[in-house]
Amino acid sequence: MSYMNYSRDFNFAGRNPNEQQITPGLIGSSTPMTGLSEDSMPSPCYYGRSTMVPNAGGSSMSAIDDCSSGFQSASVSSFPSTLPSSASTTINEYPPQPMPLQSVQLPPPPPDIEPSKVIEELGEYISNDRDPVVVANSVGLLFSYAVTSARSAEICKLMSVSPIILNGLYNLVTNPEINDDTIKSLATANLTNISKYDEGRSALLGCNGQSANEWPSRGVQALLHSLQSHDSNVVIFAITAIHNLLLDRRLEVQDIAKRQIQYADGIKYIVSQLAHQYLHKYEFKVIVLDCLQILAYGNKDHRLSILKSDGPRLLLRTITQNFENSPTEELIETASRVLKSLSVCPANKDSIIRNDGIEILTRCIKRDNQETLKTCLWTLRNLSDVINNNLRDHSSAVNLLVERLLCILFEYSEEPCIVTCALGILANLTCNNDHIKEFICEYRQLNWTGVDLLLNTIDVALRDGRDFRVLNAEVLEPGIYTLCHLMNQPHYPKLPIERQRVKERFTMDPAFRTLKQWSSSSEELTKAVGKLHSLLI
Repeated sequence: MSYMNYSRDFNFAGRNPNEQQITPGLIGSSTPMTGLSEDSMPSPCYYGRSTMVPNAGGSSMSAIDDCSSGFQSASVSSFPSTLPSSASTTINEYPPQPMPLQSVQLPPPPPDIEPSKVIEELGEYISNDRDPVVVANSVGLLFSYAVTSARSAEICKLMSVSPIILNGLYNLVTNPEINDDTIKSLATANLTNISKYDEGRSALLGCNGQSANEWPSRGVQALLHSLQSHDSNVVIFAITAIHNLLLDRRLEVQDIAKRQIQYADGIKYIVSQLAHQYLHKYEFKVIVLDCLQILAYGNKDHRLSILKSDGPRLLLRTITQNFENSPTEELIETASRVLKSLSVCPANKDSIIRNDGIEILTRCIKRDNQETLKTCLWTLRNLSDVINNNLRDHSSAVNLLVERLLCILFEYSEEPCIVTCALGILANLTCNNDHIKEFICEYRQLNWTGVDLLLNTIDVALRDGRDFRVLNAEVLEPGIYTLCHLMNQPHYPKLPIERQRVKERFTMDPAFRTLKQWSSSSEELTKAVGKLHSLLI
């Protein structure tokens, strides 16, 4: 049969308002669409993070993040390690947002279609026909076949090796003379379908020998062009396809995607989605943030591009806008991962602090989500070596941060990662900062003082039978250094009393008497213990 004759039985471009509503499934989803019209497209499904393609962001996503000077370290981001061949990179599927649409009828694909013939015939109409109705019908049928046909996977893979289909779709997306939003939405949706498969992602990046040796590839250029569209459906399809490229399980392909996006100056278009696009669409923002995380991780140039695009301010604003909304944890957790990657860059550090990052991150570490807590603590740890330089403008925010860190020592005394990070921040903040040192000494929580909390944390790290005894050096070094800083404030009137309390604990408590034994395993710890001993004499 002729597939184009079949398509002429209805008016896909929405010229006939009397047609019945259609319900073909969305890309990667069982959720039905509500119809297609000339003015609007069904909203695509969204993708979350829980079953993401492994090694997102390249080897960096499975390795320890880089960090800056001082007591700085990094956490390991864990992702699934396997994915079935040619599986979709899409993950948690969210229902599309319903929109008022003009209903049209889209018949289901015939059961006996031949994928190669579909591609050949529709490719000719998409690439060569000048009638916008024919083009809209053809690209709509291609979308329908790629989503609802029993052989949809085969059709998507054939599209990825068909130059006439690829070039036709690229032209529809980027041609300024085409003003039909339906055509552009469907063309971008087909590119998103293609991006679900290994072969398709290679094709979009020009890695399969089917496209010209352009750099960046026409596929990347088309998707970045779509990000600048005024049509929300076009943008959502485009960011989903870009996300799929960045999540490719083949590290070499993933790296090509990152470099092409950077070379095409595409990071600014991704960042701009946080500024003005669809702020009410929670899942959309999560995808945008995850793209930025993958791009920022382990790449200085990408971090600077995000900074140049006002990324730190927009990230912090995104977190603030969603504190009172529900659900927010995935969004805040994803945004905090981007900030953690940015916080190893000196220029980004200043921007984060300047845009109230200390106060916003302090609010984040008051939440119950431990992943958010850990990520924000690592971010603050990376920032802590320069916070003192900005203390005059942020003294109240720093006080709130220190108070929360002391509470964390009390609440998470047996959580090594959390305690280590909190102590590292305190060690940096108390260095040459008499105001913070006095604030800690004067702090009271129930019957605990700030010094008591530090001593208790060190005590837990020294005792036998603790699960994180193997991490004693990481806990003890910043803990002892913080005590050294507190014991070295000659203008503090209560200093002799505090010194005497610390001295008694170190000389009388059996656990503390083992500190000399532990200090021999670390040169830095030996220095810290020696300095504290000299201050207490």
